[in-house]
Amino acid sequence: MLFIYYNKGAGAMKKLVSAFMFACLTFGAVHTNAASVDEVRTIIEENYADELPTPFYEASSIEGMMETLDPYSQFFTRQEYEQYIQAVDLETVGIGVYLTEHEQGVLISDVIKEGPAEQAGLVAGTIILQADGTSLAGRSSEEAASYLKGPAGSNVKLMILTPDGQITTLTLTRQKFSSPQSETVLLHGNIGYIALYTFSDNADRLMRNALSDLRRQGATSFIVDLQGNGGGYVDVAERIIGMFPNAKTAYILHDRFGESIAPSIGTLNKFPLNTRVLIDEYSASASEMTAAALQDQQAAILYGHTSYGKGSMQRFFELRDGSHLKLTIATFTGPNKQPIHGVGVTPDIETDYALEDAHFDALVESGLYDVQPPLIKDPKTSSLHIMHKQLAVNMQERYAFIELGTNRTIDFTARKSGKRYARFTLNEQLQAGHMYALITKPTASQRGKIQKIIIEQ
Repeated sequence: MLFIYYNKGAGAMKKLVSAFMFACLTFGAVHTNAASVDEVRTIIEENYADELPTPFYEASSIEGMMETLDPYSQFFTRQEYEQYIQAVDLETVGIGVYLTEHEQGVLISDVIKEGPAEQAGLVAGTIILQADGTSLAGRSSEEAASYLKGPAGSNVKLMILTPDGQITTLTLTRQKFSSPQSETVLLHGNIGYIALYTFSDNADRLMRNALSDLRRQGATSFIVDLQGNGGGYVDVAERIIGMFPNAKTAYILHDRFGESIAPSIGTLNKFPLNTRVLIDEYSASASEMTAAALQDQQAAILYGHTSYGKGSMQRFFELRDGSHLKLTIATFTGPNKQPIHGVGVTPDIETDYALEDAHFDALVESGLYDVQPPLIKDPKTSSLHIMHKQLAVNMQERYAFIELGTNRTIDFTARKSGKRYARFTLNEQLQAGHMYALITKPTASQRGKIQKIIIEQ
């Protein structure tokens, strides 16, 4: 979800990023004189993105008016708002999950490593139905998060619906933790990998630093992972989009007054044109803004699954008594004006193995290898034998067996089998659902070969 927050006299950026849900925020200054029904009604009438329904004008309370609006518009009391902004610097107390709205409750889009949720076995795709007996159906991510947060060491009892359709209850102990913002690694073949978990206010700096560091390590092509990234600051998305060549437009804003073009913010430190960007069904808001901008301007190649479809923008209006009104004021699209809200961004290459396929394609794109037909193997055997039509005097130096999506090379033993074949036996059992590649390294006189190995689920 996209938010714009206005705070009188706030000259510097502040982070309002929750470890339960991420949002796009920018800051300016808007104040009202009091949290009265008439004032809230006026703000809504002047700023709401859509035509207001008849029940809105019939409502006699703030709560009544909010019930007639979209689910992302919400009124916060001072205390509720203070709870919402506790996650300063991505540090909070809770169960360690990222949330998005769902009609049955709130959907876990990702879990934080070593947090209470991960330790309890919760995974992305789980729906939290109740917290301490309170139904979360129909509640916003922010409101649901308030039921999951609490003092460190306190417990919260959850009723959940697992991805395989099972309803169960469990009790988690809240703890203090910091949410990671990014991760970088140099994958096999000098391919730089950058995972961005949130568009926090320093995410563009993290991206620039990661790009420079990976280049110093020898990276020649890159993969940017936005899977599970629920969004962040609008201006950060504008700067990250500006790191890609040809991406001059960040998004097009559509509100009740028309549409306007928001340019990206350029930088000299740019990704190459062949950069691959990963998205999934939990990539939302600023992630979708970025993905659409890059796809529409052919600035990157998208892999994965269609994104979440949260293409609306919210603004925070601060009232004098400390309460806040969060109001949907617009929707956004990419430069080609294809709808995002309720639809999502469809990647160029749809795949269940986004990182692995992107890694394989980047290796192929290097021009060093001829592609061999892929192999599908059963994971039940403790070893894997591959017949590879290639002679080599020293097979350990000529061949490499790698796990795609990592920088890990798997040890093997090899021997010739007949005049023109080699037999490989891996020294460990391959993991079901993982993807590997057998690489024959090029020589001065011969091109290399690469073969994808898919291990069945």
